[in-house]
Amino acid sequence: FTQGIRTSGAPANAYELTYNTLQNISYNGIGCGSGQKLTIRYNFINNACKILDDGGGIYIPGASTYTRIIENNIILNSGAGNALADIARGIYLDEGANGCVIRYNTVAGCLEGGIMFHRAHSNTVSYNTLYNNIQQLYLQAIAGTLYGNIFRNNVLVSKGESQACLKCYSTGEDILNFGNFDYNFYARPIKDDDVISTYTPTTGYKYRILSDWQLYSKQDLNSQKSPNILGEFPDTVDIDFYYNATKLQKVITLPQPMVDVTGKQYSTSVTLLP
Repeated sequence: FTQGIRTSGAPANAYELTYNTLQNISYNGIGCGSGQKLTIRYNFINNACKILDDGGGIYIPGASTYTRIIENNIILNSGAGNALADIARGIYLDEGANGCVIRYNTVAGCLEGGIMFHRAHSNTVSYNTLYNNIQQLYLQAIAGTLYGNIFRNNVLVSKGESQACLKCYSTGEDILNFGNFDYNFYARPIKDDDVISTYTPTTGYKYRILSDWQLYSKQDLNSQKSPNILGEFPDTVDIDFYYNATKLQKVITLPQPMVDVTGKQYSTSVTLLP
């Protein structure tokens, strides 16, 4: 089988996928039929797209008349170790997917977008942590439109200096219709400048600092960038990532005092909720 879990059947069938551990999957970790009624929560998905690509840890295609909930999942390393993969995502909404509520997920180490939309519309993305993906959030409209989405209260952290926090790509001129963005953190601590990338045929590729993106889009007016924490000679070795895939609180002992992307300081440990 190429997918860890695959749902099928009539769209009205209600699927609830919870507390699954899926690792080293050939293609999608969880792949869903078009339009289905879904709740996907508390799953741990590691190393999807081990053989194939153009998929993701969670893959949602097509329009639906139902609300689809994707929450509290941990998705790591889609496409990692696959020499043929260069477009492996964490959470991937494809071909007109709508009605999804994507919240409180952690996505890290994927070979393309931590969360990616392709021609998706009318979805809500909030309170997610996206870390060390090639793009933390990738919004793509090719031969179609992407519109009416909400992106709020997300933490997007790029570890490498070539990683984008946000990439917006359109073969039309419709990036300003992609959605409503606010109260997000766009952080790339080692090179915190042009963390947002946009493309339209008229402008070509533009690499923007947060203030330029705010001026261009009139969005993210209450969003913030990295606190200045790594000093004059920053190194990625100073950036740590912790997660909790258990059902219990987890206390992480820190190797040194640290600060998170919001500026909160931790002296000896950090406690992660389940």
